[in-house]
Amino acid sequence: MAFTASLVIFRQLKSTRNRTLKYWHYAESGGYSLDPKDSDSYLNFVLMYQIVGTLVRNGSDGNYESFLAQSWSLSSDRLLYTFYFKPNLLTSKGNPINAVEYSKVFHFLSKYLSNGEGGGLVQFDRIVGMEDFLKGKSSEIKGVSVNALENSITFRFYEPPDDLLIAFTEPYFGFYNLNDLSSSGLKSLDQLDSSGLFEIESITKDRRSIILARRDQFNSKSSLYQKIHLRLFSNFEFEGDPEDSVIYGFKDIKDAWRKEYSFTTSDPNMLGALVLSPLIQPFSDRKLRIEIKQALDLQSDYDKLSSPRAQNTKYFNFLSKPTPPKVLPENTTVEEEGSSNEKKTLDVAYFNLLTPEKDWINRNLEKASRKLPFKLQLKQVDRTQPGEFAAVNSDQKYASRFVTVVVGGTASNQNNKMMFCSNLGVSFKDPSGRICELINNYELNGGAIDQRYVDEFSKILSEDAVVIPMMHLGFLWLHDKNIDADILRSGLGMPRLDLVERK
Repeated sequence: MAFTASLVIFRQLKSTRNRTLKYWHYAESGGYSLDPKDSDSYLNFVLMYQIVGTLVRNGSDGNYESFLAQSWSLSSDRLLYTFYFKPNLLTSKGNPINAVEYSKVFHFLSKYLSNGEGGGLVQFDRIVGMEDFLKGKSSEIKGVSVNALENSITFRFYEPPDDLLIAFTEPYFGFYNLNDLSSSGLKSLDQLDSSGLFEIESITKDRRSIILARRDQFNSKSSLYQKIHLRLFSNFEFEGDPEDSVIYGFKDIKDAWRKEYSFTTSDPNMLGALVLSPLIQPFSDRKLRIEIKQALDLQSDYDKLSSPRAQNTKYFNFLSKPTPPKVLPENTTVEEEGSSNEKKTLDVAYFNLLTPEKDWINRNLEKASRKLPFKLQLKQVDRTQPGEFAAVNSDQKYASRFVTVVVGGTASNQNNKMMFCSNLGVSFKDPSGRICELINNYELNGGAIDQRYVDEFSKILSEDAVVIPMMHLGFLWLHDKNIDADILRSGLGMPRLDLVERK
């Protein structure tokens, strides 16, 4: 009898430890991408962070923790960084992960992510020999060396990087099987040899449903969820049993959800901004861009945003606020002269927004356009169309767009360099060249951010009027009431799904 009871308990425990975490992500169209170039978008980051092994990871306590590298060291002058790999690591297809192979991957990614152009790799453009390598003057990066006996790789810089470890947490610079990639991208859109905690068990043809299975070779702090089922949804397909569910993104919040789910919001580290391309008419005219910015700033003084995850703003970072002017402008509304209904409409491309956010932005755009010969209005873009994802993240196709991007709570010289002075992720133009000049000057002086930097950056942003801050947003999740919400907040709002446990 005792044996029978023990057997029942064992079976219950075994069943409990093999649960599947159901992760739902709102996306009206399109599918997940396994391409390293797309790993910066939040939708793809959540997937890639599970299956792509990086040298280090963001720990749930805010500190960096080892992953492919078991340890690392840096020289006293901060010019040499050495990473020591864990022994006997393999990809899901049995290929070795070591310093020698990682060096090959890093050389490939340097050219692939920068499109072969000099610079634009944020931290890594300061590696000795990187410029010659990208320009084809050298077959190897002189500042990257491998010690096969120690299973270590060393990066030598001619200037100290600001925060190198954060770059090595990004799937951008993770470990890939080079057989999966070519100079033009992924060879197969639905296959990737995993070097991370999970491997792809199955993927649908439209890439909107992916099941990941936990790999045995990595010791994990959590073993509750052995699988993660990532699914994209466009309406309310996630409704049903909330157990083991985490949901990100939706148009509206139903009253019933407040009873069925818990809500968790991270700090508002994302910026929502209207971006006016200085490369395309009519916004190649700086005076016109400034006029729109001033009108939108005036609107935000009295038309407040009501959203469960966002608040309106005039600033780039929600904590690093520029010094206010000595004389504050009068708080008056924009003159409402004439009707904008008869005017030509200029589309503002965007992907996904909550309904109250979309309505608020459209209302402000309409009022800011009263004295203009056209009307600005949001238009949702179908990300399934080839090239549309990249188009909305650049200034080449759309004259105006509304983007949301993680900028951090406080100003970061490294983040700003990535956005304004590189081609990685969401990129903004710097038509006057003054933002990149400011960034370079602070790099030469150690990169420490001060109030003068915040004031000067904000001043240039206003005078160029390419990026017009409108809202700050935090990541917002619905989830099973019994899931530990603190894990969702970890990693700068990027949830460590591998650590999700139940209370």
